[in-house]
Amino acid sequence: MQAKNNGEAATMIGHFNNILCVITSISEQQALVEQALHVAESHQASLTLHLALESLPPNASLVMASFAYIDSQQSLKEEAQERLSAMVDKLNVTERPETLVTVGKPYYDVIQQVMHAGHDLVISQARSGMSGFLLGADAMHLLRKCPCPVWLIHEETARNYKSVMAAVDVNYHFTREENQTRWQLNEAVIASAAEVALLENARLHIVHVYDAAPRHMMRDGLMRSHQQQMDNALAELKKERSEELAELVDSLQQKFDEKSLGYLQPEVHLADGHPAEGLCRMAESLQADVVVMGTVARVGVPGLLMGNTAEDVLSNLDCAVLALKPDGFESIVPKENN
Repeated sequence: MQAKNNGEAATMIGHFNNILCVITSISEQQALVEQALHVAESHQASLTLHLALESLPPNASLVMASFAYIDSQQSLKEEAQERLSAMVDKLNVTERPETLVTVGKPYYDVIQQVMHAGHDLVISQARSGMSGFLLGADAMHLLRKCPCPVWLIHEETARNYKSVMAAVDVNYHFTREENQTRWQLNEAVIASAAEVALLENARLHIVHVYDAAPRHMMRDGLMRSHQQQMDNALAELKKERSEELAELVDSLQQKFDEKSLGYLQPEVHLADGHPAEGLCRMAESLQADVVVMGTVARVGVPGLLMGNTAEDVLSNLDCAVLALKPDGFESIVPKENN
């Protein structure tokens, strides 16, 4: 199926209602703020700008004694609040976003804010690195522990999305409970990716990479099998995953109207290989501006870390990421009483 790239996308309202945009600098993250304003307007959602600052070191008052305006964490917070408010005053917006300044551990303070204010999306900017861009410690903490979806923005593609990639895992050879979680998460991933594609007038690609491990083991002489038997097994596996993908794509009909579906026409990609490497290659070949994916495949264990595939993919992508967690996910960060 080919995605349309002409005409107008269907008008729709997204499902995010209460967005938190996390910044660490007032002067250097204008593109991030503009993207957050754009997403909030598209979804008709409320927006809070959260300036999350690191705590001052214990000897800050001595080291910075010559700076009269910074003599404590409280004065730092007050100065930051004034500057943040001044920045918001200059924004060309119809609805002024709320503002918040915290001084402490940024990721921890962000998660506390999400818990207390009921935010359903966190937008932040990831830090560039040698092998990818999702290498910042706070970004990885949010991806692992934040109870709501996290949208990490790539500054170069902010507000310029042309290609949206939904990465799904349609391997359902697990327990019934885990299979239900995987199906629910896959549905959420493609629905969210479809919403982004519609709101951004972008192409939608749905990608699954499956690992036919026995074939590689046979090549190394670790297992023996008749060639025809192996080919038949691989063909059956490919058929199974293709059918699961088709059923997953069909689930979009329950969430979008005929006009939206007529515009979307997602392009489905099924590839054989190592999942993490394959997903990164697909993102590159499709020139994906944002990858929508799940980061946790199991629930029931509070704060369960991301699987190896998600971790490897997130550490090597060079585009924005919208990361989702399944229903029932519990953060290991405890909710504190204000």
